Amino acid sequence: MSNTPSSLPLVHVVVLNYNGMKFLKDCFESLGKTTYKNMEVVLLDNLSTDESVEYTKKNFPKVRIIQTGSNGGYSHAYNLAFEQCSGKYIVMLNNDVKVRPDWMEPMILEAEADETIAAI
Repeated sequence: MSNTPSSLPLVHVVVLNYNGMKFLKDCFESLGKTTYKNMEVVLLDNLSTDESVEYTKKNFPKVRIIQTGSNGGYSHAYNLAFEQCSGKYIVMLNNDVKVRPDWMEPMILEAEADETIAAI
């Protein structure tokens, strides 16, 4: 599999957030260094009362923002995101995660090699 956007399946990286603005800089900066090219980063905001959404809009304008409108918890928030993300794969990340640049390729290669894999 070559690493050109047209040959790679779309991956949505969904970062769940609730009042975690202090984590977003490190998380989004590390995601921005990801070597996998056909991905979209999404901030899934669970009705934060801090400045998380505004901070993301100002500092990471390429990050798509989904606001849940309520804080119904982890599962409720991700179910909303799944309805709005059309990628072949969806990566669920916590906001305090920092990734290495080459973190995604091994997962996608494994998933693409075996169609019976449902989750990694």
